[in-house]
Amino acid sequence: MMDVKPPKNASEFLDRLADFLTDFPERTKKELREDLLAKGINPEKTIQNIQEIIQYKLKEYRLARLKQAKQERLRILEKLEQIKPYKSSDKLEELKDKVTKILSGQFGQEALEEVLIHFHKLENITENDLISLLDDVRDLEILDKTLSADTNMDDSDE
Repeated sequence: MMDVKPPKNASEFLDRLADFLTDFPERTKKELREDLLAKGINPEKTIQNIQEIIQYKLKEYRLARLKQAKQERLRILEKLEQIKPYKSSDKLEELKDKVTKILSGQFGQEALEEVLIHFHKLENITENDLISLLDDVRDLEILDKTLSADTNMDDSDE
């Protein structure tokens, strides 16, 4: 085997690798290794470098997604904090009407489940319980709209 110097830079490495990959004679693994070495490319070191690059990029991607998720969480929390809660001065009948609409499914499955979990008999709900429930349902609606809008934006990026 002749003594070939390793590539001087990435461009030379890629040129040699491209030459190697475009030459398609049938070869055994041993022959492939020898051909790469003849071009100055150490296959074991190249595989190790590629694996390290992939691991680094995966870690970088995970960290970016984690940072994005934290930012999204903060954005949603800020949105929820800006909402004014229902007051006990709101009319009880209007509040009951809204709960009735929730029970009929007009505000979606999440809102319906929230009501069903907390209250079994609408007639026995106290005003404070009703206000608390409606605050929770409103927060669910906002969260659902926020996540739906974000999903639609992600879909439009593709």
